[in-house]
Amino acid sequence: MLVEQRTLYDILGVEPNAPVQKIRTLYRLKSQAAHPDHRSGDMRLQQQLNQAYAILKDPQKRKEYNEQIGVRAQPRPLKPGRPSYQEIVVRRRDAHQPIP
Repeated sequence: MLVEQRTLYDILGVEPNAPVQKIRTLYRLKSQAAHPDHRSGDMRLQQQLNQAYAILKDPQKRKEYNEQIGVRAQPRPLKPGRPSYQEIVVRRRDAHQPIP
C-alpha cells in the first residue's frame, strides 16, 4: 500500500514558489471554511492549515522546510510594476490628506 505524502504546500493549495501574500490569502480563505464554528468545519484540517501557515509565512522556517523536503524553490516576488500592499495604503492615505 502506497501512502501519498502531502506537503504543507499541498495543504494550503499553493506552489512552492508562491509569494507570501498568496499563501496568506489562501490560508485565510481555507481557514474560514474549515473553522470548527462553521457548519462544515473540520478541526483536524484547521490544525493542519495553522501549522502549514506558521511555517510557510516565516522566511527562515520556510527555507528550512524546503531543504528538508528537497524543494529548490524561492518565493516569487510580486510582478514588476505592481505596487505592494503598503504602497497602496500610503497612496490612499496621501490622497486623503488636505493640501496645505
